Amino acid sequence: NCCIWLDEANGVGELEPTGTDADYRRQGLGAAVCVAGLHALRAAGAEWAVVGARGDDGYPVPRKLYYSLGFQPYARERIFQLKRLA
Repeated sequence: NCCIWLDEANGVGELEPTGTDADYRRQGLGAAVCVAGLHALRAAGAEWAVVGARGDDGYPVPRKLYYSLGFQPYARERIFQLKRLA
C-alpha cells in the first residue's frame, strides 16, 4: 500500500507511507505501488513529489526504496520535545 496527497495550490504531491506485507517483500511491489501513485499525482497536476521518510541509518529499508525511485534528500527534520516542568 501507499498513500498519496496532492497540494493542488503548489503542485506538490506527497507519497508515503509505503508498506508491503511481510510475505511479499523484495518482489518489487512497494516500488510498483509508488510508481502508480506518482503517475496518479502527475495526472492530478503535481509537478513535484516529496516523501517524509526518516532516511537515517537506523531505518534503511524505506530509504533504499525511495532512493531506488529517484528521490534524493533535500532537508532533514529534527523533533524537539518540551520536557514537563516540575
